[in-house]
Amino acid sequence: MPFKEGDGQKVGASKNEELAPEQIVTTLANELPGFKMREFSHVEIPQEIDYQAFGYVDMSQGTGIKLKQLQESLENPDGKYTAAIAIVDANKNITSKKYKEAKRVVDKSKIDRQKTEDEIKQLEDGQHVMGELKEALESLARFCSEFSDRPMIFDSLNDSERSAWRDEKGKQYGVAFDKFFKRNKLTINSLLPVVEGVHSLLKLTKNIKSPKIQEFVSIAKEIPQDLKFYYYVTLEEKVIFVEKIDNLCRKFLQLIGKE
Repeated sequence: MPFKEGDGQKVGASKNEELAPEQIVTTLANELPGFKMREFSHVEIPQEIDYQAFGYVDMSQGTGIKLKQLQESLENPDGKYTAAIAIVDANKNITSKKYKEAKRVVDKSKIDRQKTEDEIKQLEDGQHVMGELKEALESLARFCSEFSDRPMIFDSLNDSERSAWRDEKGKQYGVAFDKFFKRNKLTINSLLPVVEGVHSLLKLTKNIKSPKIQEFVSIAKEIPQDLKFYYYVTLEEKVIFVEKIDNLCRKFLQLIGKE
């Protein structure tokens, strides 16, 4: 990927002026000590995501109808059950044939109702898991696409100097400048959405077997969930880690597309 470095030529940007992207790069080159920028190509989210390859099952239609039927059966018990309940509640002679028959109907209905409740819960849990899985796939795809063309911005400042410099220049050059600088791939805030998205998807697919999931696991398993280490490694180590995340994003966006 190409690098851009400062050339020492001053290109004017008046105070409080909102800069275009190319003006921002020029301003960084002129004013950020030790400026260097590495650019990356953008990767779009596939037009069609292969949800099924990651274990997703669309439960929105048939399951919804089934759930409604089961719930209605609980809310509106048949007349035989209602009559039996009334007999059991009213009859004190528990030895009578009428009571025993009604009690048998009630006991069987309770078992059937419990089975229905269990089936409802199973279907609702399935809908919830599938909803989470679909959302996780779409979220990670969005995070990866957004991450793909973020630049790496290098400088010779330490953390406190960089923060003070960014705050000062953000006030001077406006929101667009501040947002551009914060898009730096090397910042932990750029990495977090992707890393968290990767581990959410790993968790949801851990019991699902498919070739695409296996391939995803193979490229994601070395990505740590905790990024505390990132604060203590060298710049060279940060670059290597960010390149690994960038590579994962590009492979993932290829992986989720329908073939």
